[in-house]
Parts: sequence; structure tokens; C-alpha cells
Amino acid sequence: IGIVRSTIEAGQSLNFATATDAIRNLNNDQVAVAEGQALLTPKNIVNTGSGSARASLGSPVSLPQISVGQTLTASLSGTDSLYPDTTYYKMYQFTTTPGREITIDLSSSDFDPVLIVRGEGLAQSLVNDDGGPGCAARVSQAFLARGPYRILVNTTAAPHRQTGRFTLAISEGSQHVQDRSENDCSAGSRSPATTIRVGETINGTLTSSDSLYPDNSYFKYYQFTAPAGRSVTIDLSSDEFDPVLIVRGPDLSSSIINDDGGPGCYSRVSRTFPSPGPYRVLVNTTNTPERQTGHFSLSITEGTKPVQDGSAATADCQSADDASGTSGSATPSIDVGQTQQGRLTRNDIVLDSDTTYAQAWTIQGRAGQTITIDLESDTFDSYLFLRGPGISSGRDFQDDDSGGNCHARLTATFPQAGEYEIVVNTAGGEHYVTGAFTLSVTSGSKPKSVAACRRNQ
Repeated sequence: IGIVRSTIEAGQSLNFATATDAIRNLNNDQVAVAEGQALLTPKNIVNTGSGSARASLGSPVSLPQISVGQTLTASLSGTDSLYPDTTYYKMYQFTTTPGREITIDLSSSDFDPVLIVRGEGLAQSLVNDDGGPGCAARVSQAFLARGPYRILVNTTAAPHRQTGRFTLAISEGSQHVQDRSENDCSAGSRSPATTIRVGETINGTLTSSDSLYPDNSYFKYYQFTAPAGRSVTIDLSSDEFDPVLIVRGPDLSSSIINDDGGPGCYSRVSRTFPSPGPYRVLVNTTNTPERQTGHFSLSITEGTKPVQDGSAATADCQSADDASGTSGSATPSIDVGQTQQGRLTRNDIVLDSDTTYAQAWTIQGRAGQTITIDLESDTFDSYLFLRGPGISSGRDFQDDDSGGNCHARLTATFPQAGEYEIVVNTAGGEHYVTGAFTLSVTSGSKPKSVAACRRNQ
């Protein structure tokens, strides 16, 4: 292979010829093209200021760094670099411990993300489109060298020149990367957001099948058109998770984010928007606890309403928690022969062993008395256990699916007289799940169901 080295001064042109195969190979690796475009920019040409001095190629562009364990949020815009396929991209750089498995996640609710990784020890660029949850992109593997490696935040070629906000995260450990046969990014995932109109209220549910941010919070989004020159108030409320409201739009310099601006722990945005939009509303949750789900109510009304901020919002949310939570309130009770309706919420106790919510109900027992406890829910996989005097931990006093259809049923005999606790819980595979339930206690025994739990099938 012949190598020709030439110098070029600022303002000059350089013509050269090379084999057509080389050009074809270069065009096939768009990451190489992108890196070349990024390096060969006017700001990277160093001019000494001397008329006789030659200009030389300066050091490579100083790329923004991202570390393992870090999450960053940024935007692709029309001022970013552009591929020949007319997609925008941003470049980042990271180093890692050789041989350590890491996962890189790229998600966006504004565009269909494509993740590209290139660097030392990689025979070719790693390119992923829909390997993460929903339409998010993911690369998960051990890198053989320290790096540095380059990450390109990119989009699919269609629609044309996509822009918007994105979240890029690198975490330790390996996570599943979906292939084309199993990925859950469908045409519906990229369809226009559900429309909500001013004056309308939508009741919905965040579930484990919704889109997931790298901070492990679920979200779904809606779209609305703002009335010209008139203020509107957007309210997001839920008694089952701590709501976060996010509003985005083409003429907003940054996302509008609100946590506790409404009554209690509810979220609220109230303002006059600069144009009709359309604007996107993201129904989201706080990231602690992780992966909160449950019912919510989203409404848009005309006019301005007060939005609390700072310490006032925090205090109002805390007082609402105290009023509706289990702390400081009497433990609910149930008697033999009764049926009670209840709800698991984010204010209930979290079991550290499996990050599920638990709620205790007291019951008075007589020595030798046999009862059957039934726990049913249409929103979670029921699990219950009984504790109290004379009961040691063990499978004899807990149940998952013996009630059929993923409901729990436990037949038990009280070993002695006293106060016992029935603990309403969810199956361990469902983290931080909330929702309504029905708890009933009857005298005597009932048969167990041997049918498998098939709620999700």
C-alpha cells in the first residue's frame, strides 16, 4: 500500500486518488466517516500566524466524557453533526476496566435512537437500534481494553433528520439485549402520542410494559395543542405512585419538569405557551422507589392555578403522605366472615428482600380455629402470609397462587389465642407494584387451585 503525506494550508484544497474498494469500505463504515468529519473541522486546524509556516492537523477533538455509573441527558438538534444519510449525531467518550461487563443504554421519547460504539479492540463498530426496552438502544458486553471508546448518539434514517432529547447511561454489569425476534419496539411504539385536549381528563395506568428511562422510572406520553395567548394548567395525580410531570415542545428551550407543584404530592404546570405547539406531556414518576406503577389522572384546564415550589411543595407532600400513609395511623383489621376492599400504595411498607409493598391487617384468632384467607387483585399477582403468636416463618403460613387466576388462598389453624397479622403482598417478581385488592376471611378450609398463574399470557 502506498502512502502519500501532504501538507495543506488553511484555505487550500487537496485532491487525491485512491482505490475504489477503499472508498466503498469507507462509505460502509459511517462511524469512520463521522469521526473524520469531526476531526477535519476548521477549529482543529492550527495556524501559527506566520506566513511561511505550514498549518498542521491539531490534536483530536476533545469529546465530552461519560463514566461508568453515570447518566446524562442532552439533546440532538439541527446544529449537530450530520451523517451522509441525513441523521444527526453526537459523540461521547468513555474508558472502562478491561474485561468488566458494562451496559450502555440510549433512550428517547422524541426520536428513534441508534447507539454506535467504536474503539480499541473492536474489529468493527457496534451498532444497535432496538435492543433495549421499547425502542431504546442497548449495547451490553465486556470490553477487552481500557479504551477510550467513542459513543455516537444517533437516530434511524426515517423519519428524516430526527431531533430531540435523549438519555445516555452506562451501568456496571450485563443486561439482556433484545434481538429482532423479541424486541418490543412496534409501529405503535413510534406512532403519534395520544391526544389530550384542553378541558379533558384522561385516566390511565403506568405498567411494567411502558417505556423505561435508564433511571428505572416508567413513562408514557400524550400530546396537546395550546390555545393562543391563553394560560392552561396541566395536573397529574396518582395515589399509587409519586407523579412527575414533564412538558416538551419545539419552542421550549428546555423541558418543563414538576414534581410536587400541585396539591399534596401531585404535579402541576400552569402557564401560557408561546405557540399552539403541539406539546408533549410525559407522565412519569420519581426514580425512588424504582419502577413505580399504578393508576393516574391527567387533566388540562384553561386558566392559571397556583404551583407550589421549593420547601412549600415538599412540606405539603410530606403532610399528605402522613395523612394517607400507614405511619401514625391504626392498622386496619378484619374479622372472620368479613370481606374488605383495600389498596397497596407507595405509602406502604417496602420489603427489602424483594422490593415489594406490604400492608398488614390484624385479626383475632382462637386456639385451634381454622380459617381460609383469600386475597384477590386484578392489578397485581397476589401474595399473602400470616404471622403472630406460635407461628414460625415457613411455607405453611404463606401462599401465592392457590386461589386460582394468580389469586392467593391460605388455609391455616391458629396455634393459640391472640392477635395475628395478615400481610397483603405481591409476588416477588413484581417490584414496587401497587393497586386495589379484595381481602376476605371465612371459617373452615377451602380447596387449593392447582392451575398455574397465567395472568400475562
